[in-house]
Amino acid sequence: MKKIVFTIVLFLVSSICYGDKYAKLSAPPGHYDSVDLGAASEEMEIDANIIFTSFDRSAEWPPGAYVGFYDENDRNNKFQFLIMRNKKTDNYVVAGYRVIESGKEVKVASISYYALNEKVSPTLKYSKGKVRICISGHDPVEITTKLQKVVPYISVSSGEAEFEVALKKK
Repeated sequence: MKKIVFTIVLFLVSSICYGDKYAKLSAPPGHYDSVDLGAASEEMEIDANIIFTSFDRSAEWPPGAYVGFYDENDRNNKFQFLIMRNKKTDNYVVAGYRVIESGKEVKVASISYYALNEKVSPTLKYSKGKVRICISGHDPVEITTKLQKVVPYISVSSGEAEFEVALKKK
């Protein structure tokens, strides 16, 4: 009986969690690097820890670290939680989000500011076109998108960042 219960519990846990992932991504000035984190789904949750380890001082694009979702059929439609250093002289990064439709930014908002090397730990919950962002010390933010079935991913532009990510399928 114990073996059956253990097998059922193991099956339930493996069907809910994709597992933890660690990645260190790097991109030269004006470029980006991106890694998909799992299969497409209509509902999922991402718990992330993100920290910049290097900024490119001559970047054509501002250094950015991203975690988000893109439409399984069109990568030009996506939601990104981002951490960005807007100016070379900034001694902080901005945490926020943006919604991209057909490759164009249609919504962007800032949530908070962090020290350059401070770890940022958002939780993103996606379900039926809605993304809910939770960051410690801030009220949750919910954004409606046109996304349906999404692929989770991480990305970096013009710099280097470390990501620790846990995916949960609902």
